[in-house]
Amino acid sequence: MSLLRQVRVPLSVGLLVTAFFSWAARSGATPPSCPKAAGTVEDPTYPMRKQAFAALEAKDPGEARRLFQCAAEANPQDQIALAQLVYLDIDADQKPSAIHDIEALRRQHAQTKELEMQLGYLYAEKKQLVPARMAFERAIEYNDPATTAQARKALGVITAEWPDHQFGFYLDSEYMSRFSDEVVDSDARFYQRLGWRSPVSVYVHSRVLRDTASHAGELPEIYSDNAAMFGGGLFFQPFHAHYFVSGEANEAYLFKENTTGRTALVPDYRAVAGYFRTWSVHGGPGEGGSAQGGPMQFEANGSMGFYSRYQHDGIAYVQPREIVNLFEARGVGVSGYVQENLAFDTNQEFYNNTAEIAPGLDLHLKRVPGASLRAQYVFGYYLDLPGTTANPYGSAYRDFRFRLLYGRNLSLGTP
Repeated sequence: MSLLRQVRVPLSVGLLVTAFFSWAARSGATPPSCPKAAGTVEDPTYPMRKQAFAALEAKDPGEARRLFQCAAEANPQDQIALAQLVYLDIDADQKPSAIHDIEALRRQHAQTKELEMQLGYLYAEKKQLVPARMAFERAIEYNDPATTAQARKALGVITAEWPDHQFGFYLDSEYMSRFSDEVVDSDARFYQRLGWRSPVSVYVHSRVLRDTASHAGELPEIYSDNAAMFGGGLFFQPFHAHYFVSGEANEAYLFKENTTGRTALVPDYRAVAGYFRTWSVHGGPGEGGSAQGGPMQFEANGSMGFYSRYQHDGIAYVQPREIVNLFEARGVGVSGYVQENLAFDTNQEFYNNTAEIAPGLDLHLKRVPGASLRAQYVFGYYLDLPGTTANPYGSAYRDFRFRLLYGRNLSLGTP
């Protein structure tokens, strides 16, 4: 048998091998090289720009962008190339590169009001609101009426997302069939940010808590509280963060239900850290605790805090919720959900150490954003922790609960 016969392979295999090496050659092909910077000493990249402008006239923006990039790399001081790259990068959806180009021009003091406005929009789209605001404020300094109007409008949008001051109102009203108990928690707050770059706000608020089953009687009939609080504190939350930390000092007016037939004024100090976030399977995130972001959501919610008036108590809650949108028609939406509740109390009172699972329904109206009406059935269990007080009610319990929630934050004022 000849050597030729020994190495012969089927034709199909040979074609595959040939195709593979042809693909490998194409894949490893080097991109077109940059033209030489053969211009003058004062303008070494003029020949590259000339070819780039010719590509623009030939309606080849990809080649024009490549050539302008060559010019900017060969001469970082080429302001003409950088200015052209800004808009070519935006058209090519390379917005980080466009930001880089404008910042390079700014370092050379070659910015214009148009570029400052463009820079502000680019940063705002990336939710980098501090540099966005700085760019729009620099655009206002050009004293051009049209530019100033556009910049102030953009600053108003930024302020709505990251307000200097705002008013917030929260209402949580719940009925529990187990104790025939109605619990209401309402809170109105005014926030003032300590500088528009700061994640810290100072706030004042008034809060009212009412619990119809709380009459200074046997626990756990005292489920909540009967008091009106007036005070203020500090609130820390970076932009778009899902966590917060707050500390406040209040004067609490205790209603007669909590003081055996007489009222009283007592100090109330609180420090709380919390987390809230909603993930949506499809669509955007949910809003206001209602299932509005997509067909399915998962909601994480938890907090832990120190409360001086409750015998210097530490209380923590973990309350995740899984949500499925059932239907929505004529502005009315109905969702089904399952919520898990865990509560822990450093004073080791049995009624504050519980585990619950609560399937329910959630009704919300598009015309009233932030509002939600919930009905749920609760399977609960008292946690038998070391040191807890005696539990005369047994380990398990059941409850029907109806809950009305409303929360709204209003941005006040514009720059």
